Parts: sequence; structure tokens; C-alpha cells
Amino acid sequence: MPRALPTLTRARDRSGTAFARGKAPDSWVTRAESKLWTIGSRLAGARINMAQKRARLWDNWRLSEREPLVTVLLPVKNAEAWVGDAIDSILRQSYRRLELLVIDNASTDKSKSVASTFSDKRLRILSQPTGHQVAALQAGLKAARGRIVARQDADDYSDLERIAKQSTHLLTNEHVGLVGCSHKLISLDGSMIGVKRAVTDSQGIRNRLLRKMPFAGASILGYKALFDTLQGYDPFFDGLASDDYDLLLRAAAITDLSALDEPLYVYRTNNPLSLCGRINYQYSAVEALVHSRARARGCPLFLRMKDDQ
Repeated sequence: MPRALPTLTRARDRSGTAFARGKAPDSWVTRAESKLWTIGSRLAGARINMAQKRARLWDNWRLSEREPLVTVLLPVKNAEAWVGDAIDSILRQSYRRLELLVIDNASTDKSKSVASTFSDKRLRILSQPTGHQVAALQAGLKAARGRIVARQDADDYSDLERIAKQSTHLLTNEHVGLVGCSHKLISLDGSMIGVKRAVTDSQGIRNRLLRKMPFAGASILGYKALFDTLQGYDPFFDGLASDDYDLLLRAAAITDLSALDEPLYVYRTNNPLSLCGRINYQYSAVEALVHSRARARGCPLFLRMKDDQ
């Protein structure tokens, strides 16, 4: 009679731990599988993180070529009622690669506190305790990181496509160094008044500059290199609300200016708290001062007009 085979389905190791044939103790298996799973997860996670990092680097490079960083300068002084809307209109722009510099110019109201309620990392708040708007703008230009610079006033706001459309126009017209746009006029309470059309072609802008502004000064967007070449805004006009007019005259002497006919900027008129609103009644005198200084420094536009006469 054949001998029975020994039962090998269960046995005990020398320590007395039961295990099935060909299998390690259950506790050891659990620990080993857990460790292998952890290592595998970390390796997979590292691969995913590296892929995401490479994707971000590629995206940033691609955007830097197609969408260079735009710095928006927003000087503010005692505009707590409106500055939130101004900031919101910039941070919600369809153009993604921008930074917003809010330069507080010694506000005595809650303007700075309103700006601080925004948590967007693209927003930086600077302080300029002395001077007026020009001092604030100069501080902003010094801190700007973008290849392109745009303006925004604290009591106005921008169309959400403004930066995208103006920057596209700037980048696709190599001879242009600065772009403006038409603007909507609203009352102090935000009611629509009308639309003021900008002069759009370069020669027409130069002709208009001999008499007055071709578009709103706060609607401009241009290359940072141009602002640097001009050394920014002239401190002589700090507090006179004609600094933008003077800047355009100097810019037009060295590059072509352009503007979009579409009203992409919204201008609040007759605001008694704004610099323009406070001196609106004497703005013609300020314009004459701009012309006088332009002639004194030999502005080519005025010299050309003299030759034509």
C-alpha cells in the first residue's frame, strides 16, 4: 500500500509563526507591500511633478514670447470709493501675464486698505509718501518688471480686453512704441455720458499733439524701454495733471504713436477728488505750459510746425 504524502499546506517556522506553503508571514507581506507601494507612489509622484514643472517652464517660455509681461501702474490718492473697481478691472483682464503696481501716494482714506483686500499674487502695493502723481508713477516705473508698461487711474476702470488688444497692436506694429485708445466718459456716479474717440494714426496724433491730447493719458500702453529712454515722467509737472501730455510729446519725437478706435478705457469725468478734476477749470493754462516747455527744449514737432509756417 503506497505511503501517504506528508501534508505541506501549513507548517511553522522556527519562531512558531504559521504561514502557507510558499508564502511569507501575513504581517511581513503587508509591510513589504506597503513599503513598495509607498516607494512606487513617490516615484510616480516625482515623475508627475517633474512633468508638471517642465510643462510650466514650457508654458512660461511660450507665453514670454507670445505674451510678454505687462506692468500696470496704478497711482492712488484718496480714491477708496473707486480704486477697488480699478484694481478688479485689471486683475480680471483676459491677458494673463501682467503685474499690477498700486502706488499709494500718502492717502488719508482707506484706499490702501481696499487694495490690500485683493489676494492676487500679481498685485504689489507700493508707498510713495511724498510728491504727487508723477512721483508715484516714477516709483512704479522703477519697480516695474514688465517689458511693457500700461497706465490705469484709480477712479477709472478698463475693459477686460484692453491689455490684450493694446499689447497685440503694439507687438504687431514694429514701428509703434506706444498705444492709446478711445474711451468712454462716465459721470461721478458711474452714469454713461458718451464716447470720446482717439486719434489713431501716427501723423494725426503728432498733429493733434501740437494743440492737445490725442487720447486719455491713462489709457496708454508702451514699451518699458521707451519710458526708460524718456526717463519717465517729468518731475516739473508733478501736481499739474499734464505730465502725460508732456510724455506723449517727448515720445512722439522718437517713435510712432498709435491708438485703437475701440473705447477700451472708462474715464470718470468731473471728479473733484482727482487731480484733473481739481484743475479742470485751468487746464488750458497747463496745456500752454506744456507747449512752452516743449518749444524751449527744441521739440521736433514744434520746430517742424515753425518751418511749415
